[in-house]
Amino acid sequence: MKTIGRDEFKAAIKAAGIEPGLKWWHDWDKTDWNGRSGWAGKNGNPQGLLLHHNGGAATESTEAKDNKDCSKDENGSKFVNRHPDFNSPASQFFLRRCGQLDINAYTQCYHAGKGDFTGTEWNGHKIPRDSGNSYLMGIEIASKGNRNDFTEAQWDTLSKLAICLKDLYGWKDTGTYYFPRHKDWAGSRKNDIQASNKFVQGKFEEYGNDVWWDGQVPEYLHMIDLQADPDTPYAGSWRLTMRLHDLGFGAQSKKPVKGEQSWPTKNYTLWCEANGVDPEAVYSGEVHSAIFGVNLVCECCGQELPSE
Repeated sequence: MKTIGRDEFKAAIKAAGIEPGLKWWHDWDKTDWNGRSGWAGKNGNPQGLLLHHNGGAATESTEAKDNKDCSKDENGSKFVNRHPDFNSPASQFFLRRCGQLDINAYTQCYHAGKGDFTGTEWNGHKIPRDSGNSYLMGIEIASKGNRNDFTEAQWDTLSKLAICLKDLYGWKDTGTYYFPRHKDWAGSRKNDIQASNKFVQGKFEEYGNDVWWDGQVPEYLHMIDLQADPDTPYAGSWRLTMRLHDLGFGAQSKKPVKGEQSWPTKNYTLWCEANGVDPEAVYSGEVHSAIFGVNLVCECCGQELPSE
């Protein structure tokens, strides 16, 4: 597997179907935080995601009505984005209680601290003592830290992120081996996160099963042809249907069968109406980019355009 770069990382995160959305902090794509560059793991990619809590959430209520305002975690996110001791991110991700995912970095940064996997189920990672930052990504999850108080919106986002990173970096699955808690690395020095590994896996199972799209992006120019032939089943129409479902515009109660799904007129119309697009207009490059989370494409050749 090749080393995953900036554009591939961003496209994958954007396509993960995370709601209520993403925040890309300034300099998230910097590649030399504190003089660190690249990953020490196989093929220059990270080997897992370490789960942290920040201990500074505004509330430990898990009720949705108490966590709708994403701005309540703005100060916590700012702290993680620029840790005052290091003037750098304290983890690659910050997860607000409303479910919003903030992206601070995609390469190495400080978060793991002192620790060791020797003699544990994570020994197979072969990470040298106190070198977790060089091998593991990190996510700070907004929490009081006194009990297992993550919101359902946070579990939803974390589960989608887990699937996204698994597919992006070629991890075998979303099991505990690839998603250890900070306490699993740091031992008694840390108590995060409060949820057990079994509980985390249960939530991944609960929310992960709702992801229908297989992550493959159909060719843009082919999608124009599929829209013009709405009654014939095609793989591209099936992928569009699955993707729209994950974005909250599903009209099916059961997963469509590949090879049987034609153009999803109802799903697509719902998405268009919510995004100010004429569903009768020819499928555009901007629509393709917005739905599948890829860079804008050239409407002549169908190739992705470089990121700004």
